[in-house]
Amino acid sequence: MSTRTEQISQRQRTELQWNYDVASIASRTDISFDEIFRTLAALLLSACPLPESACVRIVVNNNEYKTPNFMETLWQQASYIRVRGVRVGRVEVNHFSEITEAALLKEEKSLIGTVAKIVAGVVIRMREREQFRVLLDSSPVGIYIVRDGKFLYVNPEFQRFMGYTADELIGKNSLDLVYHEDRAQVRRNTVNALKGQLFAPYECRVVSKDGQIRWIVEKTTSIIYEDKRAVLGYYMDIDARKKLEWDVAKYKELDDLKRTLLSTVSHELRTPLSNIKGYASLLLDHQYKLDDSDWLDFVRGIDKDTDRLTVFVNDLLNLSRLEAGLLSVNRKLRSINRLAKEVIGEARIRAPHHLITLEITGTLPRVRMDVRRIRQVLDNLIDNACKYSADGTKVKISVSRKDSDILIGVSDQGIGIAEEDLERIFDPMYRIKHENSEKIPGIGLGLSVCKGLIDSHSGRIWMESKVGKGSTCWFTLPLDVRNIMG
Repeated sequence: MSTRTEQISQRQRTELQWNYDVASIASRTDISFDEIFRTLAALLLSACPLPESACVRIVVNNNEYKTPNFMETLWQQASYIRVRGVRVGRVEVNHFSEITEAALLKEEKSLIGTVAKIVAGVVIRMREREQFRVLLDSSPVGIYIVRDGKFLYVNPEFQRFMGYTADELIGKNSLDLVYHEDRAQVRRNTVNALKGQLFAPYECRVVSKDGQIRWIVEKTTSIIYEDKRAVLGYYMDIDARKKLEWDVAKYKELDDLKRTLLSTVSHELRTPLSNIKGYASLLLDHQYKLDDSDWLDFVRGIDKDTDRLTVFVNDLLNLSRLEAGLLSVNRKLRSINRLAKEVIGEARIRAPHHLITLEITGTLPRVRMDVRRIRQVLDNLIDNACKYSADGTKVKISVSRKDSDILIGVSDQGIGIAEEDLERIFDPMYRIKHENSEKIPGIGLGLSVCKGLIDSHSGRIWMESKVGKGSTCWFTLPLDVRNIMG
């Protein structure tokens, strides 16, 4: 290949590379438009035939983008930037001295024209983006754009609703603003939107800067934003509507609870009162005809049904006080070991047909608790375990330390609880459905009272169970960090 041919080939490769660089810079979305124009000015200067004696200026919408050495001179070439036939600026090369060689001027003119066309395309994209932004910024609906899980844009309404500024949100993980229980759903819908799948608006919860959890109805769709795939999301605030729905549901729930309570209370009162009345009448009418064993049986019957009434009335009173916030709790540092042993001793007397055991793991510190209330919780859980398990089976109470809590469990080998009942087992008036449950006394208040008492101690209570294999009710009592005594 001749030297002349090599020179032509090298010039063609250089020209091709320059055109590629210019097009690449013009299409970038990760830098500002100002930076694009400044970079194009530098690229134009580098391609000029005599770059050491030239400087470049690009004017767009009265804004100037110049090379550092720019100086306006008498010797310049320029090309107008036109968008849809309208001048919006110009690209010019100024020379520090006059150039008379026609070939060089022609080559430079071609370069200037190429850059002017490229800049015109960038201006169109810039205008489209500005129009898009004006539309989104003026929307009364919260709107955002996300790419790779990060916010690229948030409109003023979105900022107002969430309580953040744009600077705080741009680049932030969008799922951080979603309530943790709804994140899987939102993530799934975002992925589906990127795949182009259409789906109806959905409800979810978001967490504002001040920690408020609010309901929105949201719709997402896939868009091309700054030449790349992204997700456009928009939502409406439905928090007020949701609260109204909850109020209506709560009213209906309370109305249903009232009816159930009246029905159940009348039944629960009628049965023991009828028994007491019957026993008392027999004693009065036949007092001289009854032998000692009959007298003893009738008195025992009265005593048993009186105890049943006492438990029922106490549960009703405690539940009403808990819901009204009037139940007093006197928490003091007390020994959980001693309380557990006392409760077990009394339970063995009440339920002689069950094997009630106690397992205490390690040396336990004292707990800040109301002894009377926690005794009530343990008594209730043990009595429940005995009621729902056959005679001769084992009821185990375990006490141990777990991190900064005392963990207490009451386990039985009874009928167990179905999974669908576990979520509602602590609701007032709720009883599990079982073929033998109708024969078991109670109206479903005991566990509700237990939950209220444990909540008042800042603890947790939950149930684990398998049908036919028994249940374990667990609850925790937080330790006082200042107490280092066992």
